[in-house]
Parts: sequence; structure tokens; C-alpha cells
Amino acid sequence: VEAQMDRILARQVIGGPKIPFREVLQPLADIHFNNDYRDTHHKANMPTLYALTGIALFILILAVVNFVNLSTAQSLQRAKEIGVRKVMGSGRRGLVVQFLVETGVLTVLAVMFAALLVLPVMRAFRDYIPDGVRFHPLAPLNILFLAGITASVTLLAGFYPARVLSGYHPVQTLKGSGSMKGGEKWWLRRSLIVFQFTISLVFIIVTLVIGNQIRFMLNTDYGFRTDAIVTVLGEWNDTTQKIKVLEQQFSRLPGIAQVVRENDPPAGWGRSNWGMTYKGKKVVQFSPTVEFADERYIPFYGMRLVAGRNIRHSDSLTEFVINETGARQLGFAQPASAIGQMLYIQNKPYPIVGVLADFHEASFKEAIQPAVIGNSPRNEWMLGIKLASAGKGIENVRTTLDAMAKSYKEVFPGQTMHPHFMDDEILEMYDEEQKTASLVRVAMGLAIFISCMGLFGLSLFTAERRAGEIGIRKVLGATTGDIALMLNRQFIRLVLLALVIASPLAWILAHRWLQDFAYRVPVDGWVFVLAGLGAIGLALVTVSYQSIRAAMASPVKSLKAE
Repeated sequence: VEAQMDRILARQVIGGPKIPFREVLQPLADIHFNNDYRDTHHKANMPTLYALTGIALFILILAVVNFVNLSTAQSLQRAKEIGVRKVMGSGRRGLVVQFLVETGVLTVLAVMFAALLVLPVMRAFRDYIPDGVRFHPLAPLNILFLAGITASVTLLAGFYPARVLSGYHPVQTLKGSGSMKGGEKWWLRRSLIVFQFTISLVFIIVTLVIGNQIRFMLNTDYGFRTDAIVTVLGEWNDTTQKIKVLEQQFSRLPGIAQVVRENDPPAGWGRSNWGMTYKGKKVVQFSPTVEFADERYIPFYGMRLVAGRNIRHSDSLTEFVINETGARQLGFAQPASAIGQMLYIQNKPYPIVGVLADFHEASFKEAIQPAVIGNSPRNEWMLGIKLASAGKGIENVRTTLDAMAKSYKEVFPGQTMHPHFMDDEILEMYDEEQKTASLVRVAMGLAIFISCMGLFGLSLFTAERRAGEIGIRKVLGATTGDIALMLNRQFIRLVLLALVIASPLAWILAHRWLQDFAYRVPVDGWVFVLAGLGAIGLALVTVSYQSIRAAMASPVKSLKAE
């Protein structure tokens, strides 16, 4: 069907040269989530939804791990309670049920609180959520989902602590030696802290890489100017050439420095490919993107000619300027060799008069493609405007835009002007990447916060468990600094171990994400060093207070019961 449509369009298209057009059918069911279709039906992006779901699961897993860590760390405080309950007749199964119920109550309260926060969070993330999405907490499916989440989290977070706490022997706990039970699971708590910081470090490293790539894409030279340039679309297939009238009116406005006619700016979503033929030593079928513009287009956008000359003024298409990639695809090792060669459209020859330095027509996800620029007034339905008022404040820009809108209404009475700033067009090409970066930053912040909470709980448990040892060390002459250093050292080791584990995982994730871009930054070593230093700094801030507090405690209190 597509092949038949192409043939019909090639024969029947009105107002342009008879060229082989290309039309693509798109499945209706695929429009909503497929990012390839940039139209009004495009509402959501599947990778963003996957990212949101993945981030939610990671945060939930971190919270569960943190709960297990803190619950087992608090075992010393509950040891005597468990001993008394067992002496009074409680069995292990009953204690397990009791602790699971406690966890369940906390989880239910958390789910209720989360349900209340959904609406404000949806408002905060409205850029990521399609219009029309609503949260109905009492809908049957939502109730089922919330109940499932509550049960799952209760079992995941509560079962292990319940099993550990219910296994204490009353004789040991009631005579004061139950603390040894908490020390037996020291390896588990350290493993959980390493796991938490591994996830946090993965988020930190990936966030740094994504931010580095976005800065690279937004700050790299695209091969043309974008500052203070606005594009305005006239009337498609403007046979009466009203666009020239609008051009003259715009040129007389005081806030406008320069105006050019074009069918598209150098970069953006609107691009078309034409089928051409080069008949040299061998025949080359050529399908470059085509830009129609007047002779001012190339200097207006600051594009650089590497060979030949600019296109000249003409009332019809007579010649082309091509880019370096196009020249190479035609077989010319040197740009100057392409000058004077002919491109054929439906057997009509058009000379190549110049070669432009490559410029990016699309985002950095796509490699630079062959492109040609020609002068064809009947296909130039858009204006590129350089604002002279751009450096004089936002009010001057608004005044100029208002004057432009008034002139536009006079020329096209039934239409409304929709100006597009070139800088915004570039930003829009990376909308999904910037959303992903924002989501990962939020996830990183939450992961770090949860990990630091776990580390604080572990430092509290460590200080309590080693109180006697600290007292003996102080009696034997250890200073507060020595003891604080001793306690902090073990936590730094855990963070360094997490960095060793996280680095290859983060490199794989970052490398895979970067593979979507034809032009990308490398994953440099400084990213891992900076992430490690940041995590160590956070760990020290988190545990130092507790370490110094334990080091400054009087040894009399910790040793009087020994």
C-alpha cells in the first residue's frame, strides 16, 4: 500500500517538481506510545513510564532493606521484652505474627499517607504525565493494587526481623547476654548497607553521565546560529506569495534585524527527503534532506562554506549547495571536487555550486545525513527572523512579537501567528532526555536519603554494641579522635566496597543509555571518583555525630556493669 501511495503522490502532487515522495503508514494502536510519531496524538513515552516504574521499585526495595536493617539493629532494645513474653507463655509463631502485625500497621499507614500525596506529586510531575490521567483510590483495581503492595511490603520487610527477634532465648536475654545475638548478624547489616549504597552510587554515577551528555548536546556547536532567531510559518502551498508581503512588513519593524524566507530552519522536526541521482563514474541514488530558502539563508544562520559559493537569487530551483556528508556519499574525498557536478531530479540536472560544513539537522541521536539547500520561492512558506530587541530585555522582545502578530493578522486574516524560537526547538529535541535526567536526580536524592538513614541506624547500633570496647580503649589512653576514626573507618570501607560493586553496574547502564546517541560523551573516570568522594562525604556526615558522641561518653557508664 505504501508503494502505491508513493507512486500516486509522485504523479499527482500539485505545485512542486515531480519527485518521488515517501509516505509511511502508521498503526493506529501504536501512535500513543511510539516516539517515532511526532504528531498531536503522541501523548506518552514508554521509556519514561518504564523509568518511573523502575525508580519506584528501586525506592521501595531500598525502603524494605532499610526497614530490615533498622529493625534488626534495634534488636538489643527489644531483647528483654521478647524474653519476658516467652517466659509469660508466648510461642515463637505468636511472636512472629505480632511483629508482622506491627510491620503491617506501619505499612498501612504509609500506604494511606502515600495515597494522600499522589495528587500533589502528580501536579509536581505534570510534565511527565499525559493530560486526563486521574487517581481514583476507591476504584476496584486500585484497591486491589494497594492491598497487594501492602501485603507484599509487609512480608518482605517484616518476615526476616520477626524471625530473628522471635528466636531469642529468654535465659540469655533476661540475664543481660542477649546482646550477643545482635552481633551474630553483623555481616547481614553490613551487607544491607553495602547494597543500599551500591544502588545510591549507581544513581549518582548515572546522573552525572546523563547530565554530562545533556550539557554536551546543548552546548556543542550545531553548525549554525540559534541565538535570538524566531521562525514563523505562513500559509502552506502559498501560491499567491503572501509570505513575501509578510517578509516586507516584518523587515520594517524596528525590533527586527533581518528576515529570510525558508521552508524549514536548519534543525527541527520538519524535514523532507527527495530522491536524486548522481551520474558520475558510477550512478549513485541519493536521498538527502532538502531545504528551500533564499540566498540569505546560509549567512543568516552563520553556516560555513568549505568549497564553492552560496546559492544565487532565482525565481525557480536552479542549483544546490550540499553538505560535506552529502559530498562524501557521492564519492568525493575533497569537498571542492563536488563543485560543478550535477544532481538529477526526474532526469533534470541541477549543478552543485557549494559545499557546506556539516551541521546537525536532528538531535545527537542521529548521525548527520546528506543535505542540500536550494532556492525555490514557491516552496518557501516560512520566515526566519533575527530579533534586534533580544539583548534589550524581555519587554522589548514582547513588544516586537506583538507588532509581528499584528502584521501577521493583516497578511493572513484567518490565521494566528505561532512563533518558534530556535533555542526552544533545540531544547524540545532533548525533552525526553531532560525528563529522564530529572527523574534520575529525584531517585538519586531519595536513594541517598534512605541509605543515609540506614547508615545512621547502623552507626547507632555499632556504638551501642561496642560501648564496652570503647570504654576499655578510653581507660587505656585512646583519645576521642582515635575512637571516632576507628568507628568511621569501618563505614568508609563499606562505602568503598559499594563503589567497587556499583562502578561496573553503573558503567553498563550509562554505556547502554549512551548507545542511543550517534554523538556522545565518554564515561570518564572522574565520574566514579566524584561519586565515590560524594558518597564518602555523605557517610562521614551521617555517622560522625554518633561516632563522636560514643567516643566522648564516660567509660564509667559502659564499664560499671562489666
